[in-house]
Amino acid sequence: FDIREKAAFDKILKQKIFHAKDRLRLQNLQRSAYRIRNTGSMESKKDSTVGCHCAVGSGSECPCTAIGIEICKQVYKLTKTVSDLKNQRYENVIIPNQRQTLVMPTTSNDEIIPLISSQQQLHELNEKLALTEEFNRLKTKLEAKITVAVGKQRMHEALYLIFNRLFLVKCSWSGRGGKIEFRRFENILRLFAGIGEIGLEPISHSDIEKFFKTKLQNAKSNAKKTGVIKSVCRGEFKRKSKE
Repeated sequence: FDIREKAAFDKILKQKIFHAKDRLRLQNLQRSAYRIRNTGSMESKKDSTVGCHCAVGSGSECPCTAIGIEICKQVYKLTKTVSDLKNQRYENVIIPNQRQTLVMPTTSNDEIIPLISSQQQLHELNEKLALTEEFNRLKTKLEAKITVAVGKQRMHEALYLIFNRLFLVKCSWSGRGGKIEFRRFENILRLFAGIGEIGLEPISHSDIEKFFKTKLQNAKSNAKKTGVIKSVCRGEFKRKSKE
């Protein structure tokens, strides 16, 4: 499970445990009510068949009558409590066969991230990411929009969520040929390393370098494509760098 799925699973599990405790308490109350009711009915039958043996004088009320009234009151209270608990349980019950829908906050997912389309905007973003608060804010927005769980594919989606495709054509890793030297923007590289890290799978500087070299070399062909550019996992291979 990822973090969001685990949180949803824990929530459902807690609800199941809560309702299990509720059902157990309800069963105990039902047993008590039935026990008192049966005891009262048995006493009534006994009194009707055998008669009361209390030694009371004439004109005095038999204590068995008071006991019977008290038992009836307790039965009424327990029956009412059981009924209330049943109503409460059925209001909050989770049907096992019903499809569970996970509702997650959509604020970050719906926010629009302005695409970087100039060298000035690139410098401004790099400076802004030097602040921890801005770094975490943008990282949270990106993670809310990213739909995959593989490190390189996550960086691929983040790339096209941040940068204009035509602007990437003007960039290269080393800056040769009059292009923008992308490796200088350390805070942006640090952001992509954070996006790509999944669990215990670290992203090294060499991984970041290989990723951006590949993406920037293919930026011209990707700029001509329309729609979403999907990342495809391939085996590692060697090729000569044009940088």
